[in-house]
Amino acid sequence: MKQGLHITNGDSGVAVIQHAGFEGDFLPWQDVLHVGPVLPAQSLNRFDPPRIQFLSDFFCMPIEGIESDFKHRRHVWEQASEYDAVNLWFEHDLYDQLQLCQVLYLLAQTSEIRNTFHLIQTDHYIGESSSQAIRTAHENKVPINENHLMDAVKVWQAVTHSTPESLLACLNDVAMSLKYMHGAVDRLLSELPHPKTGLSLSQQRILNPLLLKEHKQSELFQLMQQAEEPKFMGDSVFHELVQAMLLCPNPLLSATDEENPWSRVVSLTPTGEQVLNGTNNHINLNGINHWVGGCHLKEEHVWCYDDQNKTLTRSA
Repeated sequence: MKQGLHITNGDSGVAVIQHAGFEGDFLPWQDVLHVGPVLPAQSLNRFDPPRIQFLSDFFCMPIEGIESDFKHRRHVWEQASEYDAVNLWFEHDLYDQLQLCQVLYLLAQTSEIRNTFHLIQTDHYIGESSSQAIRTAHENKVPINENHLMDAVKVWQAVTHSTPESLLACLNDVAMSLKYMHGAVDRLLSELPHPKTGLSLSQQRILNPLLLKEHKQSELFQLMQQAEEPKFMGDSVFHELVQAMLLCPNPLLSATDEENPWSRVVSLTPTGEQVLNGTNNHINLNGINHWVGGCHLKEEHVWCYDDQNKTLTRSA
């Protein structure tokens, strides 16, 4: 059998785990599952095509490179039964927990290789961890059990469902065996628009600092990261969210014209201030065409989430 497969969130995590002295093969999962359509599929062969197209469109990247990365991921995953041990290294944030949930869901579709899988979860960011912290996390690994798989299947089916009610039911499940999954489910639900403002929590946290003063886009990203605990959003997704609020029919943001977008100064427009204060609504002004997992939010199909009261509402 092959010696050791390590599955983790991305390339930086792979580098840190390798630096800590771990050998074998490494698979960075590398999908921003909190953005774009996440549709039901029992295999990566069926799941990947719409994701590849979305990621190419959203990030304006050549589709061939994404196809190549996803093909490699499928190949390594399909060979998992050939390894004497498979370690799942994932953090506590939304980005990682959705990846973990998908991996465990896929594992639950098999039967012959589960006893080789171990779960390593940490509330520290793997890419920022010391070698000693990585080794300590590995010492605390636990075998994947049926409760992990059942909970992952339940959450993943809720994530990929066309409406968010089952996600809310997962949030209310106090018996969850995956200790960081409650927080991830709540944070994913918060990417639905708020009923008063029509803003997702990410949009709100981008706009909030601008009530006091304008900021360079690079500063605004750092301020948003500070507002998130745990932080999960990369700079590319952040940039696209800013762009959307700059270019919508009734812009919430304005910015200076700079060659490097991270150097431009971003300001709140009067419309943006009205929306943030709840005297106007982003969806009423600018419409909506947005995915949260498998739920496609359109003007005739809008679900809102109140992150304070943990309640869902639907508007026709």
